[in-house]
Amino acid sequence: PAPVPAVPSPDPAPPAPTPAPPAPAPLAFTGIVANQTVNLLGIRILSSYTLMLSGQPGSTAAVTYGGAAAGSVTFDAAGRASITVGAGAIDLGIGNPIITAVYTDGTPGAPIQARRDAI
Repeated sequence: PAPVPAVPSPDPAPPAPTPAPPAPAPLAFTGIVANQTVNLLGIRILSSYTLMLSGQPGSTAAVTYGGAAAGSVTFDAAGRASITVGAGAIDLGIGNPIITAVYTDGTPGAPIQARRDAI
C-alpha cells in the first residue's frame, strides 16, 4: 500500500484579547435633604443638609460646600455615599452655595459641581 500523506495540523487559535477594564462610575449628586428644626420663636433653624452621591464603589471623594471643606465620602459596594453639609447655619432663605465633589484617591473622573438648590 501507498503511504498516507501527513495532514498539516491547524495553527493554534490566537489568544482572546483581554477585555478593557470597565470605566469608573462618574460622580453624581443623587439628592439633598434639608434637616431643619424650629426654635421657640418659630424661626426655622437649618441644622444641616444630607447630601447623597453616587460614584465608583470603594473610591473616595472630597466634598466642599460653599467653598469650605465638608469632608470626604467612601462609596459603598453599590456606589452610594452620603455626607452632612452646612451644619449650624440659620436658614434665612438666602444664598445658594455651590457644592463640589472630586475623587481624591486616584480614581479617574471629572469633578462635579452644582448649586445646592439644583440638586
